[in-house]
Amino acid sequence: MLSASWKGWSPNLAWALSITITMTLTVTVISGQPTLASDAPDYAQHVAQLGHSEFLQRELASQTLTEIGTAALPALSEGATSLDREIRMRSQRLIEIIRAADRTEKLRAFLQHDKSVNEDSLTAWNEFREVVGGDEPARLLYAKMAEHEYRLLEASSEQPAEIVAALAIRCKQLEANSRQPSEVFRPESIAALLFVAGQPGLTLTDNAGLSIYRLSTQHPTFRQYQEHPNAEEQAYLKLLGRWIAATDDASTMQPRLAIAAKLRLDSAIPLALKMLEQENLPPRVRQSAVLTIAKLGTADHVPVLERQFEDHSVASRVTHVKTKKIISCEIRDAALLAVLHLSNQSLEDFGLAPVQTNSMYDFYFIPTTVGYENDEARDAAFARWRQQRESTIAETRSPH
Repeated sequence: MLSASWKGWSPNLAWALSITITMTLTVTVISGQPTLASDAPDYAQHVAQLGHSEFLQRELASQTLTEIGTAALPALSEGATSLDREIRMRSQRLIEIIRAADRTEKLRAFLQHDKSVNEDSLTAWNEFREVVGGDEPARLLYAKMAEHEYRLLEASSEQPAEIVAALAIRCKQLEANSRQPSEVFRPESIAALLFVAGQPGLTLTDNAGLSIYRLSTQHPTFRQYQEHPNAEEQAYLKLLGRWIAATDDASTMQPRLAIAAKLRLDSAIPLALKMLEQENLPPRVRQSAVLTIAKLGTADHVPVLERQFEDHSVASRVTHVKTKKIISCEIRDAALLAVLHLSNQSLEDFGLAPVQTNSMYDFYFIPTTVGYENDEARDAAFARWRQQRESTIAETRSPH
């Protein structure tokens, strides 16, 4: 467990040092080798002593098996299925203790680049390194994940159904914890969720997908977004972007797009384009896709946006705060706005001057301010665009 009393120390350095000190104080031998002076020790006899009638003998057997370390795990695994309740319960508890100590020792060595640990044997490290990289901030984030979310990382190598089930359980636990003031928020838990959920081919339950979205917005990187994130924040953003791009969960499509647009992730434009291909999506969702392209796209996306000019679906209808007039936004209105913005043209010339912007907003243009008061204004704007387009094409074709 991590120490909570490293005042004055860098959190990352304190975390790494706490592992070393904790291991020094609490683990006698975690080397995987027996400490008993015997060429062929019978660990089963110590496991049997866990059910001794005398408490002190049971405690002595527990201490001995703890000192033996990982070499005692096979015998303890047998004991974990014993008909004797005391043997069974103590064996199960000792397995957890020994594995935790062994895991902590390996992570300590991993952080110190100690060659005694085989990094390829660390759970999910190779996969994590492919996504995030292998620099020091990435190694530290992995170590924190492996320390606090080892069960989830272990589940990541299972079959898809088992992974989805493990994610659903952990999401429910973390959401429950987030409502408890006494619980410590761990960014590495969110990182682990995103890492496992971002595996290609997974189909999450709607509840799990929405839960990951809600939890990811609690991450400090999301709440305190900076245009130039540091190394630790970049690692989180890579995991977030991978999850956004990998999953096809329809229930989280719009929330994922909002996150990607807000944080300017590379996965935002591909997701927005994918959403525009799905005509069955609600107009408000398609509007979000168009406005994402307006925020992060380029002039190369104009042809895609122009294809939306035939979509008359109403995405929103609101009353203007100042004029008290109703402004309705059809998908084609948002597409025209995006085309004008990406081609550096005046919004005012096309009747879109009232549109409001906010650089901190997910989509830059505030959706409820996009649109027209009536069809006459709308038709005039599109007629102007067609005329300008035809003029541009004619100039391009004319000989010089």
